[in-house]
Amino acid sequence: MRVKRNFDLVYQTQNDPWNIGNADSDRYNLYYQLVLQYSKSKRRLLDIGCGFGAFLARFKDDYGQLIGIEISREAILKGKKRFPFITFIEGSAEHLEQVFEKPEKFDTILYSDVISYFNEKGKTRSLEWITDHLDVEGVAFIAAWCPGGDYLTHAELNAWSSGISKSFARPDWIVDIQFSLVKRRGSSSLSPSITRRGNRSPTTRKSIGKRM
Repeated sequence: MRVKRNFDLVYQTQNDPWNIGNADSDRYNLYYQLVLQYSKSKRRLLDIGCGFGAFLARFKDDYGQLIGIEISREAILKGKKRFPFITFIEGSAEHLEQVFEKPEKFDTILYSDVISYFNEKGKTRSLEWITDHLDVEGVAFIAAWCPGGDYLTHAELNAWSSGISKSFARPDWIVDIQFSLVKRRGSSSLSPSITRRGNRSPTTRKSIGKRM
């Protein structure tokens, strides 16, 4: 496991530990656009590691049902007060097989800034669960902060998601987005690399500079 956190303590002691706010920064606007662009059916949206649910809440008028999985009970309690229209479920992203009592399928699954907290087995297990629980036309959206060090690098996330996509038993899609912080003359910008994977269409990649 690369990065360790006590998430309940984090949410107890900080009002907005990840500085997400209303999830309307350039970064989250890009996420939002990509999710809507690649998602065909918009009945059920699952956000794994949803925190308070701020980003998930942006899809209120786009999807029929919003479901968030979060390991921190403190985050869920605060999220329910702020976004009562979201169905919050307490559970670990590393052990998703223990979260739902019966089989579930989703049109879109968000997996944002979660992967760095797991070891290699945990990463693979979570992605396998995601592929098994996507609907036929389902889309998995994977995002990660990739500065290296204790976190993944661009190359590591790319290699990992590429390997997983090749093992798909059916033509699901992965949309992965990898962020690094680029500093130029005292200012900082987010430099994402976006990849769409799947058997139905060629992989496409582009780089976009975004101001934080």
